[in-house]
Amino acid sequence: DCEREILHLRRGGGEMRDLTGCCTPYPNTFQIPSYIRVGGHVITVVRKQLDQNVFGTFDPETMEIAINPSSVASIEEETFWHEVVEVLNCLTEAGLEHKSIQSMGVFLHQIINSCYGE
Repeated sequence: DCEREILHLRRGGGEMRDLTGCCTPYPNTFQIPSYIRVGGHVITVVRKQLDQNVFGTFDPETMEIAINPSSVASIEEETFWHEVVEVLNCLTEAGLEHKSIQSMGVFLHQIINSCYGE
């Protein structure tokens, strides 16, 4: 059965075989959504050119996360999670220092990617 095959493969046994149609070892890769909901708010997520060396922003007046387009998907994803932490920091008035927001964004990115098998 498929579940035993995946377990066998994860333990390093045997040759990889095509599991198409049965199941796959990992779900699809993470995709940045067009919006998120936090509390009673809908925060839109857009990709748009920002100032040089700015990867992303959160505007609490428009409830918009903007991500600077990058040729590297992982940079866009990490920026998205960083901005999600910015949203949480703003809405909860937590007063987190930027280095804490940066660290949480990096860790969220890694945790989410690990759930998607990367």
